[in-house]
Amino acid sequence: MPLPPLNMISLENALNHSAQDSILDLSVRELLERLGSSDPAPGGGAAAALAGALGAALVQMTANLSIGRPKLADIEAHARQIEAQAAELRQRLAQLGDADAAPLLNRSVISDVMVGALLAQAALESAALNVEVNLAAITDAGAAHALQLELDRARSGSAKRLARTLDSARSRLSLIKAVAKS
Repeated sequence: MPLPPLNMISLENALNHSAQDSILDLSVRELLERLGSSDPAPGGGAAAALAGALGAALVQMTANLSIGRPKLADIEAHARQIEAQAAELRQRLAQLGDADAAPLLNRSVISDVMVGALLAQAALESAALNVEVNLAAITDAGAAHALQLELDRARSGSAKRLARTLDSARSRLSLIKAVAKS
């Protein structure tokens, strides 16, 4: 099912954000510098949308790796469908991330802290999955075990730290809401 088109003309007018200011035209290094700066935008919304776009790009790559392979001819039509949907989702999320990077006034950084914590956890778990796959290929059992222990240490307590960070941010958000109501 195709995603509805993103009307960039009205989006540019609504956000006063031209295509010339697109974060999509930045290098990864420049984007990271902007995210790490004291500027309120781009922030958590842009980072989350771009992380989603990266995920969609990986799905698209996987589908593309299946297309044109004689051994996978029976699933090629399905792989092409997945590739097209992933490409469309990747583009849509990239556009939404770019739109969220538009300068806004009075932004709360609480959501940025929460998104940052979630993305850091996702990065850790994603890297751990890659290491686990690579560990399976290591023939030296002692080296594989030592690396597995190192991986376990890196992951140890990360879920609890994430939960504490999110709980703390939600508590602060509740305080902000209470003050705003009074």
